[in-house]
Amino acid sequence: DFSTNEPAPLRMCSIEKIASTQWRKVFRKLNGDKSEFDFRKKGLPADTPRFVMLRDPLERFLSAFLDKCIVRNGENMNHCESLRGLNITNKRKLFATFVDLLPLKWNMHFFPQALYCDGLYRHINKDYDFVGIMGPRFYYELERLSQRFGEPLASVVSDVFNLKKKTKTK
Repeated sequence: DFSTNEPAPLRMCSIEKIASTQWRKVFRKLNGDKSEFDFRKKGLPADTPRFVMLRDPLERFLSAFLDKCIVRNGENMNHCESLRGLNITNKRKLFATFVDLLPLKWNMHFFPQALYCDGLYRHINKDYDFVGIMGPRFYYELERLSQRFGEPLASVVSDVFNLKKKTKTK
């Protein structure tokens, strides 16, 4: 979870490959640019508002594969251990092989969303004040989130995700 106490408590269930780098920036700003570990606070009140952003599972899986498994500048990102030592240059065959081998070792970038944050599947409907979707209407979802929780979250989300520029063109 990412969380903040200032000025009001707020917690987010952060999931890899759902803009987690950007959300990390949001919570750093909300927490006065403290280090990453400073804003993963525990012990917030039980009634702290919570939100989560979800993504189509297949889109998220393909995004993770392309981002983490394809060689960048000659360096493997070491998130795709099951592919080590294989000499497959065709990206489609490499993807098919990865799909076949995936269950052999979990990596958080490929971990099912339903299992995050103590099992979202068990309590998403009762414990979350906002559930958004990262999809074609992502910027609309960010605006809804901003309206739901207000300031200072709204300004920080607008800044980090460049909302004003993105929503003007739509």
